[in-house]
Amino acid sequence: MKEQDIKRQFLDEAGDYLNVIESALLGCSTKEITSAQFDAVLRAAHSIKGGAAMMGYQTLSDFAHRLEDFFKVLKSHSKPEIDETVESLFLSSVDQLRQISSFYRQGAETIAPEWLSEQVEPIFQGLLDRIGELTPEKSLSLLSEDVGEEMTVLIFETEVESCLQGLESIIAQPQPTNLREEILSISQELGGLGEMLQLPQFSRLCTSIYEHLKSATEGIDAIALSAIQAWRRAQAMVIVGQKEAITSEFLLNHSTVIPTLETETTSPEELKIETVSTEEKTLRVSSSLLTELADLFGEMSIGRNSMDLQLQRLRRLFNLLNQRIQRLESSSQALRSLYDQRIQGYTSSVIPIKTNSVKPHLALFDNLEMDNYSDLHPLSQEVMETIFQIEEVANDLDIYLAETEKTAKDSQQTFELIQSQLTKARMRPLTDLIAHFPRALRDMSLKYGKPVELKIQGETTRIDRTILESLNDPLLHLLRNAFDHGIEDPEKRKEVGKPPQGTITISASTVRNHTIIQIQDDGAGINLDKIRSQAHKMGLDEDIIAKATIDDLLNLIFEPGFSTAENKSELSGRGVGMDIVKTQVQQMQGDIKVSTLAGQGTTFTITVPMTLSLIRVLLIEVEQMLMAVPCNAIEAMILPEPSQIIQFKGQTFLKEESELFPLIYLKDWLNIPTVYTQRDHESLPSIDKPTILKIALGNNYIGLWVERYWGEQEVTIRPVEGNLKLPNGFTGCTILGDGCVVPLIDPALLLQPSFPPSFLSSSFISNSQPTAQKATLLVIDDSINVRRLLALTLEKAGYQVEQAKDGQDALEKLQRGLGVQGIICDIEMPRLDGYGFLANYKTDSIGQNIPVVMLTSRSGEKHRSIAMNLGASAYFSKPFQEKLLLQTLQSLIKN
Repeated sequence: MKEQDIKRQFLDEAGDYLNVIESALLGCSTKEITSAQFDAVLRAAHSIKGGAAMMGYQTLSDFAHRLEDFFKVLKSHSKPEIDETVESLFLSSVDQLRQISSFYRQGAETIAPEWLSEQVEPIFQGLLDRIGELTPEKSLSLLSEDVGEEMTVLIFETEVESCLQGLESIIAQPQPTNLREEILSISQELGGLGEMLQLPQFSRLCTSIYEHLKSATEGIDAIALSAIQAWRRAQAMVIVGQKEAITSEFLLNHSTVIPTLETETTSPEELKIETVSTEEKTLRVSSSLLTELADLFGEMSIGRNSMDLQLQRLRRLFNLLNQRIQRLESSSQALRSLYDQRIQGYTSSVIPIKTNSVKPHLALFDNLEMDNYSDLHPLSQEVMETIFQIEEVANDLDIYLAETEKTAKDSQQTFELIQSQLTKARMRPLTDLIAHFPRALRDMSLKYGKPVELKIQGETTRIDRTILESLNDPLLHLLRNAFDHGIEDPEKRKEVGKPPQGTITISASTVRNHTIIQIQDDGAGINLDKIRSQAHKMGLDEDIIAKATIDDLLNLIFEPGFSTAENKSELSGRGVGMDIVKTQVQQMQGDIKVSTLAGQGTTFTITVPMTLSLIRVLLIEVEQMLMAVPCNAIEAMILPEPSQIIQFKGQTFLKEESELFPLIYLKDWLNIPTVYTQRDHESLPSIDKPTILKIALGNNYIGLWVERYWGEQEVTIRPVEGNLKLPNGFTGCTILGDGCVVPLIDPALLLQPSFPPSFLSSSFISNSQPTAQKATLLVIDDSINVRRLLALTLEKAGYQVEQAKDGQDALEKLQRGLGVQGIICDIEMPRLDGYGFLANYKTDSIGQNIPVVMLTSRSGEKHRSIAMNLGASAYFSKPFQEKLLLQTLQSLIKN
């Protein structure tokens, strides 16, 4: 059984490899395939070939091998020519490999030869006729090319490193001898190495160091340190493929020091050194199992909150027990005193003594010589002993309760770690959903003769797996709708001055706890007159149509049976689809909106929340009704003074320091029709008076006035099932530990429709004095979400932030005159990566004085060492500590 599981997992991996191949080949007839794409395609085909052979899927292995050979033939050409026919043949071959994989998945041991000869062989024969066969000469040329590049890197990682380490060991001696001779010798040796490897700039650098040292009469140590830095920088450039950027002229840097861990701005504890293979092992898990785990974890979260509540109750009961024991102890003291007085005869006339038996020998003694005991004595003694035993039990309870509370606190850390990892496991990048969209759009373009390009932005945005799967049909329908309704025919586009090829853009981003996905086309836009005409045909009142706003008209396209298409087609025009799209989005507790500009295009915006996730919320009270607000939606909590509440232009504002922002009374905003009777709480609110929640809307703020604040808690979001639509701004509910169901509010969704940025900007009043100009930082990262997160962090710290999507974009902005005082840069980026940016930017005279901080997911010492050798000022691995990053930036920019 285990072997079969492994085989099925390989077929899943083969599907991923085929996606890589298809993505690289898509559109190859109109654009050149880069060397990196060729390498990726070759690796994917090679992996399928080898893996399928190991698993016993011989047919899959054979055809993957043949496909790999065709790719090698193309790569052997200096400029491979691929037309639409060859592209179609390649894509068809990928489809057939998928079908073969599907047969094996269904349990087939062999593939029918008749099917192969009819469906698969003609495709590969067509490729053979158009591309040709892989000859031994072509294989040898590819091998020698790859080996040549690898050997150059290998030599620079070994030979050059050996020379530099030897030189560093000489410099580290208290009184180094023959330092000049050693550097001269190494300069000649490395110069000859550069000539052998055809690296002329590196050879000229070695010659420049040799000449500089030969003419120097003093400062040999400084020259040696600068030379080592220059050689290491050149070595790093060769390793990362930027040998053309090597500076051939040696410049002495008197401030140069040999990089060590002690001189870095990041402490050793912050550096994550890799001691094992960087290849991460993966295990495929079904989405249903993840959903089940998430449900169980949600139940566990409710149980944990319930346990916390029970512990609080136990602590309150224990405190009450202590109070009762103290009162009982007081009563015991009074009883003991009363008994002593009775025994000594002071109260004999008040309390008669009853004796069951008379002891004659007591008559021989006086009261001072022998105590007399009555029936009251054993009773009082028993009460006092019982009180003492209760005190012992209470002390034991206190100890055990404290230990339980400590255990619960310790388990919270493990609980949060499990939560974090489970959330990561449930999140998948958007590219998993839309990977097949480019192929689908290409097929439509060829079938209907309408060239359309698909652009994707934010493809790495991670979305809950359940939502991602549910978004497939709505997004695919919107894509087809944009192609059919939105994009005009090439002739019409030319008539209005547009390029014949249309463009559809899919973008994704995360805003707080929501994912926003937009599908935008550059077509003619939605014809509002057609909507009015169709509304009239469907019987809508003329007065209503005349008074309808643009948004009202656009919302009609989501009504069942509504369509403005003149002709019905396989893609659209049948009056079904958009209403289903809206229904499916609403089932995810999401929302869809549409905007359009005549002649410029249409944009559909889908906003979806997470349906089941653990989040931290603030529990607030409005009109005796308990509500939950996500903590990440709150900028601050303010206890207002009367002087802070200001009336201005008919609006209520809150004054905080020198700023005014609108103040909303949530009880009036929600317009709760009746007083909600909340059950009695066992505890008291954390803040038992009105509190203002400061909410960010874009770059501005709004204050929410609530009546009480009941504390912060981690809860599970539950969707509200059924046909009842939640009011605007409500995204679900949660269940507290005591079983109380509490609605969840998203303030941004609640307020945004009524407070657009334009209104907020005009309502803002600032009496603050002009502040000093803050330093400008450039954030370079290919992920728009990472850039936004960093920008938010840096802007809060007072910096001005510029952004670049990769190293090439950053260089172009800097060359156009963008002035910055610091740079934060990722390593892995398209076009020009972080190493390439360092190699080119630090060569410039201006760039040498600007600190560059590397922020990357690569935590290995090798990656860090190369970055530092290329001129980076500090190196951080993700996730980073915000405080340490800001401290490092402040230190570097001051220096």
